[in-house]
Amino acid sequence: MSKRAEDSPVQRNWFALYTRPRSEFKAEIQLNSIEILNYLPVTTQIKQWSDRKKKVTEPLLRGYIFIYATEKERLISLEQNAVIRCVSERGRAAVIPEDQMNNLRSFIQKEMQYDVYEGLVPGTKIRITHGPFAGV
Repeated sequence: MSKRAEDSPVQRNWFALYTRPRSEFKAEIQLNSIEILNYLPVTTQIKQWSDRKKKVTEPLLRGYIFIYATEKERLISLEQNAVIRCVSERGRAAVIPEDQMNNLRSFIQKEMQYDVYEGLVPGTKIRITHGPFAGV
C-alpha cells in the first residue's frame, strides 16, 4: 500500500540563488509574494557623502539570496524575474546544510564588525583566526 503525497513529510532544503545585479531586495519581495521561505542576510553601514552621512542597509552577500524550499518551490523560485539561477554543484542544485545556515544567522545577529572577502579560490582551505567563527 503506497502513501498519498499529502501524507508524506515535505522535504525542504536550503538553496542559494543567484540574483540579477543589485536585485537582492527585489528577489526577496518576489519570493515573499509567492510564499517561498527565504533569507536575505543584510548589513547596515554608515555611508559618507560629501554633504551628509546616512545609514544604508545592503545585502551581506551581493548577488545571493537563500531559500528554504521543496524541489517544486525551488523550481518556481527560478521563474522569478530577479532570480538568475540556483547555485549548483556537479550539475545539481547545491543543498546547504542546516548547520551552516544556522552559523550564518547567528553570526549576523552578533553586531560585530566584519568584512566579506570575494575572490577566494574554491577548495582553498582557510582558518578563521579571530571573531565569532574563530577556529573554523
